[in-house]
Order: sequence, then C-alpha cells, then structure tokens
Amino acid sequence: CIADFPNVVTIDEPAQITATAIATDISCNGATDGAIALTPAGGVSPFGFAWTGPGGFTSTDEDLSGLEAGRYSLEITDDHNCVVSFPDIAAITEPVAMVASLSSQTDIDCAGESTGAAEIDVSGGIAPLSFSWTNTSGTEVSTQEDPVDLPAGTYSLRITDANLCQADYPDFLVLTEAPALNLELAYTDPSCNGTTDGDLRITGSGGTSPLRYSLDGGAYQASPNFNGLAGGPHVVSMRDQNGCTLDTSFTLTEPAELIISEAIAIDVQCFGADNGQVQVTATGGTDPLTYTLLPNGISQGTGLFTDLAPGVNYRVEVDDSQGCGPVVSAFLSINEPPAMAVDSVSFANLSCFEAADGSIEIYVSGGTLPYEYSADNGNNWQSESLFQDMAAGSYELFARDANGCMLYVGSQTLTQPPALILDITTTDILPCSGDSTGVISA
Repeated sequence: CIADFPNVVTIDEPAQITATAIATDISCNGATDGAIALTPAGGVSPFGFAWTGPGGFTSTDEDLSGLEAGRYSLEITDDHNCVVSFPDIAAITEPVAMVASLSSQTDIDCAGESTGAAEIDVSGGIAPLSFSWTNTSGTEVSTQEDPVDLPAGTYSLRITDANLCQADYPDFLVLTEAPALNLELAYTDPSCNGTTDGDLRITGSGGTSPLRYSLDGGAYQASPNFNGLAGGPHVVSMRDQNGCTLDTSFTLTEPAELIISEAIAIDVQCFGADNGQVQVTATGGTDPLTYTLLPNGISQGTGLFTDLAPGVNYRVEVDDSQGCGPVVSAFLSINEPPAMAVDSVSFANLSCFEAADGSIEIYVSGGTLPYEYSADNGNNWQSESLFQDMAAGSYELFARDANGCMLYVGSQTLTQPPALILDITTTDILPCSGDSTGVISA
C-alpha cells in the first residue's frame, strides 16, 4: 500500500554568507591609519575571519585598523565550516604625497631691502592646502603659497592639507642679496676763501657693478672724482646697476677770508731818527702768513717792521701759505716831530762874590712836549727851564723832550764880582794920654 505524505519534511540550509566592508582611507601619504569595518551576514555564526593584505598582512579580526594602503581580501568561515572568500573586498587608498618644488625665486637687488620673492609648484595632499614660511629663528614670515617682500635669508616651508597632513621642507628657499654699498671719501679743501678748487675722490664698493656717482643732485657719472668744488656741505650719491643708492654727506672747509684787521704807523721819536714802525695784523688764510713791506720789499713772518725812516708812504702786502692774496694795507705814513732848537738862553751872574744867587733860563722849541732841562751835562734833570741859586762857574746846558730826544743848548758861564778887600791903616794917639788924636784909615 502506498501512502503519500507530501512536504512532510523540510530541509533548510543557511543563508549564503555575505559581507559588507566599509574602508576608511589613509589620511596622509605614508601613514598607517587605514581601517575596515566589516558587517558579515548569512551563514551560521560565530564566524571566523582570515584577512590578507599587502606586504604579507594577515589578521583574524573582524574589523581592522592601522592599515597601510592596498587591497585586502577576506575569507569567512561560519560555524558549519562553510567557507566563503571575498577577494579584494576592500581597498585602502592614500592621498598622493605632497611635493613642492621651487619654480622661481627673486633675490634681493639692494642690500637690506625686503624685495625677495619665490614661486613654487605643489602637488598632492588634500585640498585646501595651507603654507607656513619661517626664517632661521623660527619666526613665521608668510602664509602665502608664493611669498613676497622677503629679506635675504634662508627659509623653511611647511605645507598642511585638509587632513592636517604636513610636509616639511627645511632650508627650502635661500634668498641672497647684493653686497651692501659702501662709500669711502677722500677730499681736499679749497685753498682759499671763496675759491672753487676743492676736489673729491670716492672709493665705492658693494652693490652690482657698474657703480655710478652723483654730487649734490647732479647727473650720475662713471668717474668717482669731482673737481672744482667750493667750500660748504655736499651730498654724494652712489648708484649701482640695480638702481640701489647710497647717500652720504661731507663738508669742505675753506680758510677764513684773509684780511688786514689793523694797520698802524708809529712815528719816529726824534727829528732825523729812523726808529719808526709799521704794525699790521692780519687774520684768516692758511698759516704761515708772509708780510711784505713796500716800497722796501722786505718780507718776513710777522707784521711788525721797525727802524723805518719818516717821510715815506709805506704799504704792507700779506700772503698766506696757499698763495691766497695778496691783501694790501692802506698807505701808512711815519712822521717825525719838529727839530728841537734853542730859542734863547738868559742868565744872571752872581750879585756878590760867592753869593750863589746866579740863574740861567733856557728857551727851546720843537720836539715833543713836555721838556726837561739839565745844567750839569745831563746828569740831573728838572722840568723847570729856570735854574736858580747857582754858583759861579761854567755849565753845560741840555734840553730833552718827552721822547728823550736831547738837544745840546750850549755852555754858559756865571761870573761873580771880585771879593771885597779891606786895608786898614792906624795912627797912634800922640802926644798925650787921653787925647783923641788917633786915626784909622781904610
């Protein structure tokens, strides 16, 4: 007998093992921060996992981290030992490495300026990128991709992308500058006040050749020498091929103007003497000064000329050591006093023998007042022209003026009367005593 029992038994099978892998790419080129998050399905849990990857990588973990870039395959085994392979189930990628190269740079034309610049080419990383340029002291000087307005120096670059990945380029940019301009001056002052014979000689260095030179705002020239300069302040400018300039100032000092500040004539003291003097005082110019007396033609280093005769119109020329001059004084005349002369001499002889009441009076003119007088050959002098109470005798008379000029007046003799002589004759009294008959006769 046959009996049918349809669908009396149902044989089930597990669902197909499947897996979903979500990969987290590497943040920065060369890093190992990739990850895979796995979601298995189907089969009969628990599952076993066998991962393989680049560089001999293996793992039995369900979820992976710390992965490097590459393709990863998976084999899942369920509790019934059913095995399913998932080749290349996940691919971990990494950003392209950030690479910077120097496209061009602009060095500093003029020392000390901040005109340096650079242009770079950058690839890789995750946009947007940021840039940090630092100098050797670590100070940030620019955040531009292509920095400008930089002074000479060495600069390092750090590039940071959107994932905060960084690429460092130490000493990436070296900006140079031309040597600093330098001026050395040698100059000669004008020889005389008001002349334009000063000169300047410049020694220039640094910068970028050729160097050119300008004085007091004039046109630039190739020659470093300037002539025909006047005294006073001047400004020198030096310019190199790049237009860099350096200015400096100097002063040419000219001598003070050579002038005669005083010129006097000192008259002779006595008539007929040659002890006159000319005194000239000059200032300015360049020492030593030379004084020349005209018309005599005497040259000397001082302005005092002595032992000069009267009656000549003198002048003095003054020159300095640079030939600045001559400057000439006004005419200087040396005068002489009138000649001393004896006008008269009066005298009075002694009234009595040895009376000592004689007198002499001298009258002179000329010379320079006041006078003094001497009656003893110039040994003693008095201001009065009258000599009194003089004894008899011979006297040598002189007069002198205020300058000591002496005049011999002459010799004068004072006389006296003869001495009185008394002769006495006597006559005795005769004949009788007591008579008055005696006589005295003189």
